Amino acid sequence: MIKKHSLTGMLLCFLICHKGFTQQVTLSSVLKEMTNFDAVTKYPSPLYSMKQVSSYDRKSISPDKPGWFANADFNQFMREEKNGSRTEYVMMDAEGPGAIVRFWLTTIVKPGTMRFYFDGNEKAAIEIPGFDLLRGFKLGSALLNPHSSYEPEGKGGNTLYFPLLYQKHCKVTWEYTDTSVINKPHYYQINYRTYTPETKVETFSPNHFTKYKKEIDKAEQTLWNPMAVAGKKVSTNKILASGEEINISLPTGTNAIRSISAILKTDININYEKMWRSIFLKIEFDGKQTVMCPLGDFIGGGYGGKKSKAGIGIYRIVVPWLVVG
Repeated sequence: MIKKHSLTGMLLCFLICHKGFTQQVTLSSVLKEMTNFDAVTKYPSPLYSMKQVSSYDRKSISPDKPGWFANADFNQFMREEKNGSRTEYVMMDAEGPGAIVRFWLTTIVKPGTMRFYFDGNEKAAIEIPGFDLLRGFKLGSALLNPHSSYEPEGKGGNTLYFPLLYQKHCKVTWEYTDTSVINKPHYYQINYRTYTPETKVETFSPNHFTKYKKEIDKAEQTLWNPMAVAGKKVSTNKILASGEEINISLPTGTNAIRSISAILKTDININYEKMWRSIFLKIEFDGKQTVMCPLGDFIGGGYGGKKSKAGIGIYRIVVPWLVVG
């Protein structure tokens, strides 16, 4: 908790605007969707459900069963398969149409081979020499981001945001090529969409990196440097005592929050990391509270008050409302 003698300056800015959104399921359209902040305010078309597979501890089944708090969330796979002379551990096995939209992993050792199989093909379309997505994709850090602890030949991992689409099926496997590391921790999460059955999806192909280079480069640039948007700016700047709140009233009517930015300051540096977890952002729309979250978590900065590229916490999204009380 922040002591009473610490001083906190806080600036919140809201930009208000609104735009429309359309979607087609190709690599080009999903990249455009990633950089269209209006997209989250509307139901997607075509519809999809979001799913996840991960290395979670399989002993964690149900709150009323033993093992619910099991936390050995590594080296856990869906099953083991024999592929000729190889033993491959299945990380993901999903029917299409669908798309991988986020792939997070980390480890302390990297030897091995990761493979991506699409639409039932026996030959992998992507083969990565290691538990390291940076070894398999030549992308900018907006679409493939190395973690702060990443070491190319050692510990750490990365997160892939580049969409991997498939029409019929997708399977991702891992092979330990060095048996000495088989018990070393390997963690992963794969988030993917499953579209409605009639949806037509353009299955990933390695030539897409050339075919869609312009769209890939534009997405990379936009994600790092989003365009400024027009709208009314509402801001405040205040020193907060412990337990005190800032209230910001937004205009009534049909509007949308386009951007929220926050700057926190304190005279006691040791409190800076705690501030991002101790200061909560609460938002009410039409008299109903829909957000209550530590400011650092909402921004996505994580624990420790790590500075963003701009040096402040910025959250870019479109949040519509009718009447703000």
